[in-house]
Amino acid sequence: MFFLVKSLQSILSSKDILKFYLISVILIIIALMEVVGLALISFLIVNLNNLDSILSNSNFFQKILILFNLSAYNSSYVLCIFIIGYSIVNIIASMSAIRYIGIYSQILGANIKSKVVEYFLYMDLLKFTQMPTSKSMSRVINDGNEVSDILYFLMHLFSKCILALLIIGFLLIFNTQLTIIIVAMLSITYLIIFFGTKPIITFNSLNQTQLLDSILNVVKNMFGSLKEIIFYNSQEEVLSKFSELNNSFAKAKGSNMAIAQIPRSFIDSLILIALVGLLLFTKIKNVDPAVFFATFSIYGIAALKLLPAFQNIFYFSHEIYVRLPYLKNISDLFLEFDQSLKIKSNNYKEPIIIEDSIVFKDISFKHLNANAHSLENINLSIKNHEKIAIVGPSGSGKSTFIDLLLGFMEPTHGQILIDSQELSFNDLDKYRLNFSYVPQKVFFLEASIKENIAFGTVFNKKKKINLDKILLDSELQELVAKLPSGLDTLLSDDKQIVSGGQKQCIAIARALMRGGNILILDEATSAMDTVLEKNIYKSIFKSNFSTIIAVTHKPSILKEFDKIYVFREGMIEGSGSFKYLSKNNKYFINMLEDYSSE
Repeated sequence: MFFLVKSLQSILSSKDILKFYLISVILIIIALMEVVGLALISFLIVNLNNLDSILSNSNFFQKILILFNLSAYNSSYVLCIFIIGYSIVNIIASMSAIRYIGIYSQILGANIKSKVVEYFLYMDLLKFTQMPTSKSMSRVINDGNEVSDILYFLMHLFSKCILALLIIGFLLIFNTQLTIIIVAMLSITYLIIFFGTKPIITFNSLNQTQLLDSILNVVKNMFGSLKEIIFYNSQEEVLSKFSELNNSFAKAKGSNMAIAQIPRSFIDSLILIALVGLLLFTKIKNVDPAVFFATFSIYGIAALKLLPAFQNIFYFSHEIYVRLPYLKNISDLFLEFDQSLKIKSNNYKEPIIIEDSIVFKDISFKHLNANAHSLENINLSIKNHEKIAIVGPSGSGKSTFIDLLLGFMEPTHGQILIDSQELSFNDLDKYRLNFSYVPQKVFFLEASIKENIAFGTVFNKKKKINLDKILLDSELQELVAKLPSGLDTLLSDDKQIVSGGQKQCIAIARALMRGGNILILDEATSAMDTVLEKNIYKSIFKSNFSTIIAVTHKPSILKEFDKIYVFREGMIEGSGSFKYLSKNNKYFINMLEDYSSE
């Protein structure tokens, strides 16, 4: 219980917690209303033989009759009508509360999902890349749903606990000894079942969370590699793996669902035995039949509320306990979420003005638990209005350099200087406003071509005017004209209707739409043919970007760059103009020879 309360406090906002307490107060009032209704019916049954006499001696009831101008002769009818009316009001109040709890718990769950998404959006990129995508998706989709169910069950659990306590209190007043015996019998039975099945529930619950992650991983891999699965005729293997995991999950979930229902049939049998025992007890003790009837009636009516309350307390406790591993996943994420490190996006920001240069001074970077540095002792300067190319073999540190330049990662050692001032990683949002970026791997939103180009940019009148020029500069006009829906044609990263080169053209258009002073291209034309690549670079060099930094394996356009850096094994092996490197750098010379021989 302590873990549950602590975890929910770390997840829910103070406003949500306050609302949770308010709902708890409402549930207490409804529970009191149910007990009052139970007391009224009990009063009616116990005093059925002389009801009119008792009501006539009640000053309170007589005042009510006078208030509504009713005859004392109608006392019994008035009481019965009042009890029926009260019961209807109670039913409406209970139904309204149940509806509100259902909606509110799901809204809270939706808010928690949003906070989980926020966590991933603002978390350290390096850490994010080390997490399996399917597991991250599972935290949002699966764990978010289960935590909202915990809140739903918790509110109902609180309601049933209050109701059970109030009914027990009412019965204790009527017959203390018998009530203690019945409550003890029920409590001990439920506790034995709960703690007896706890190891099985714990095992199944942990198993469920792991299996859900694995199932999501299989589905993600299936949709991501469907073409290869068909080519290699691996459908049966994928289906077998999915079915195995899905069946294991179903068994674990089914086992826990069965455990939740075990007490119901057991308690029903126990109550029958208790009734037989009660009959024998009254016969042996020669209890007055009238007293026995009254006792039996009151406890019978109370049982209509108390037994379901006990069963629901067990059921809700069980369902909450089953979902604790999901809650732990979410609370662990939130504990790691340092609010002070979040970079909030405002509607408008002034960019950090780069007047002269960006300098890498003695920069080194090493991944966590890695044996060697990805970059080591990097010193270079990127001046305004320069066109810089980065070349080197795979794994030489080119993309790591770009990640550091864009602030996706912090250097292990050294400084990044902006006009001689060290870059503050608290100002990355303002710093990045200077850049447009085309990554090595382009991702398509499941949206139209227009929305993929905009990528969150709001189309105002100026943007709409520029779109035609952007399509022209990114060599997309012909493609858009051929498509039946034009710019409204839907794209998807998994179901592509464009070639690899055309996909990169859309990414170029996305960068042109964003604008900025510095354009970074990380293997941005690797899938393009030579003619398309030259046309794209021609447009880029004529664009409004004052500085261009391109990582490439292709030497076809390197002559257009002012300076070229050669990366080898995480270090800068050489730098200079195309002419200089083609005579003085062995790797660069071999690269040109390999290209000319193709």
